[in-house]
Amino acid sequence: MHRNPIRSFWWYLWVEFASPINYVIAGLVGLIIQVGQGNAPWASLLPYLTPVVVQSFSKATVKYRDRYNRLLLQLPAERHDPALVVDRQGVIMAAAGRSKGIVERTGARRLHDLLLAPACPDIDRVLAGASAESFTCFSDTLAGWFEVSAVPVHEGAWWLVWMQDVTTREQTRQRLTTIHDATERLVTRYDELTSVADLDAVTAEIGLSDGFRAVLIGRKSDTGDMRGHVFRREQGVVRSSEEITIPGGSDAAVFLSRREKTVVIRRRPEDQDASEFCATHGVNDRVADLVAEPIDTFVNYHRGRLSVVLFNRVGGVGDTERDVVETLLNTVAVFDACLARG
Repeated sequence: MHRNPIRSFWWYLWVEFASPINYVIAGLVGLIIQVGQGNAPWASLLPYLTPVVVQSFSKATVKYRDRYNRLLLQLPAERHDPALVVDRQGVIMAAAGRSKGIVERTGARRLHDLLLAPACPDIDRVLAGASAESFTCFSDTLAGWFEVSAVPVHEGAWWLVWMQDVTTREQTRQRLTTIHDATERLVTRYDELTSVADLDAVTAEIGLSDGFRAVLIGRKSDTGDMRGHVFRREQGVVRSSEEITIPGGSDAAVFLSRREKTVVIRRRPEDQDASEFCATHGVNDRVADLVAEPIDTFVNYHRGRLSVVLFNRVGGVGDTERDVVETLLNTVAVFDACLARG
């Protein structure tokens, strides 16, 4: 609901009339006028009252007119990521709100302190120019990837710089690049894949290289059971367990994505025991034993007869795992179908 304009103006006017600084200034102005005219300081109240009224009305008018612009000026201070004013040398001249807190916490004096070269070689080039630019780089100081936008003002004497945290996007891009490179290797090694065991070994290697501690790869049989192996890296070598069979129709974790028809991610709450977490989400004792460590997270997906469950990714799992696992398994499933047809 919009505030009544007249009431808004009167509110600003009241604030000005209630401001002690206005009376101090008016008193000094009035005293100068009285003395300058050769009068006693208290010869008349008019020289004292007039500045109060003029100042209050003029200040209230300016603040009322600029009330929305003043609100806009608060936006940079409320940003979670830094928004700064720097000079041509990158010296931080102004920061407000959360940005000021970041500068004080990190002890940064220059933009270069937040975006250390050589990780961000574009800083000096951009500040030496005269046109708006954007670039992406990693900040060791802030421990994340940032998209940095810089806009010159006053012919480049000052720069408005704001940063946007794009860590999740960059991590996803990098991991998808890794998966893409891995699938390229699958393509080039296709002639060497003479069995599903070869394909599973390569798939497990990709999953383990991506930071997962164990990978279950299984195939649904004609009877509905899931038969597969658990892969782990031991002393630098990827090793496979003996074949395990998980009954079809059970609530086992390997069937979750088939029931929910999407990539499934499960994380163990801090207050939940690992065995309770496994029981809740259908990780049976045999699989848990083969993983050989308390299970904190897992990701499950399927394509065709093929299913995978990836356990305990180093650094945890996030929503990016959906794209990564889906991309990987969609590619592997194509090769699996080819091998099934012989």
